[in-house]
Amino acid sequence: MIGRKNTLRFSAVAAVWAVATLSACGGGGSSPGALPGGSNSMTTGGVIGGGTPTPAPHRWTPTPPPTPTPVPTATPTPYPSTSPQSLPILTDNSQTNSGVFLGAVCTPQIPCSQFANTFRHGLAVGVVFLDWSSSLSQLFKWTEVGQWNSMGITPEITWKPTNLNLVDIANGKYDSYIISAAQTLKGLGYPVYMRPFHEFNGFWYSWGLPNQGASPQADANFIAAWRHMVDTFRAQGATNVKFIWCFAGGSIHNPNAWDNPAAAYPGDSYVDWVGFDNYNRGTVNDQKHWLNFDNLNSGAYNLAVQIAPNKPVMWAEGAANEYGDGGAMKGYWIQSMLNELSSPTNPYPHLREITWFELDPSPYMYDSLSSTPAYTSFVWNMRSYNQNGVLNIRSNNQVFDSIVTP
Repeated sequence: MIGRKNTLRFSAVAAVWAVATLSACGGGGSSPGALPGGSNSMTTGGVIGGGTPTPAPHRWTPTPPPTPTPVPTATPTPYPSTSPQSLPILTDNSQTNSGVFLGAVCTPQIPCSQFANTFRHGLAVGVVFLDWSSSLSQLFKWTEVGQWNSMGITPEITWKPTNLNLVDIANGKYDSYIISAAQTLKGLGYPVYMRPFHEFNGFWYSWGLPNQGASPQADANFIAAWRHMVDTFRAQGATNVKFIWCFAGGSIHNPNAWDNPAAAYPGDSYVDWVGFDNYNRGTVNDQKHWLNFDNLNSGAYNLAVQIAPNKPVMWAEGAANEYGDGGAMKGYWIQSMLNELSSPTNPYPHLREITWFELDPSPYMYDSLSSTPAYTSFVWNMRSYNQNGVLNIRSNNQVFDSIVTP
């Protein structure tokens, strides 16, 4: 997705919630609202942050993944008439290492601290976005991110070296900032996940390979920068920090060999998780981009497993748009995804975490309160158990933190 640049501001408003001034993939935000179906149903809000970056001169047009023909119709399973808000909040106390763990890019509309109350199901992972120009210590001091661990939510920081050069990072130019970050996170004493340089195989971020040389040397520079960063954290004793290497799933159909994510993999000893980002952006007026979960993610998943077969995989950022039919198609999309991932025959055994993007960069409506069918589908389809009585969609962050292999 085309990124937008923001700077974290720590005003009194930011102290309530970080995401209001943090940038995210695609940018955008939501105006405050209530649960769907009432007079305060959510509407798409304005875009957060700066403008669209200028594409690199070697920008290419990716080959899209296969598109369902004809566009499917929604045939969701009817849900009980019980109001979702009357359901008990599910707790995940099992220490069994099974299932798919749930994360979210939260917002003022859907804060991570209130996710369980809204969806009657907890979160394992909460995600925020932070530029390298911003302070990690201030993030944990002045926003609810600093309280997540006590709520049973593991923090994940998408760490953006905006307008910095990979060679400079590898050569130590920004070591003082990296060392400070490592010391801050080490001092927390609990697991924190870092997702630096995300979507590096795309042209829309300054750290993307197309903007860092567009050649095999760009791959080498990326690997050198990544390894230097990780080595610096380790030198500070920040062993509680885990690193997610994340590519853009929609940009893997690339004719340039140097922009194949595999060419920029830092190696298993420098990566804890492999991730990819992908979005179903289709609408009734743009049906060719309406992709079900398999058509959207199977190619990126297979590539992730091929690159790092011994690493757990996450759908690190993604969502489905509103189709434009009152929510039926989006609700069915969510139902199909969660049912497939909850099935004993789940075809994605290495996929251990999914993160839903709760922001709405105009004109998209990704958040899970965008319509009554979307919200209802999320609530009901996260409530299934496997044959051993363990939730299929997990929220136990301690078990999540213990995962080191698929």
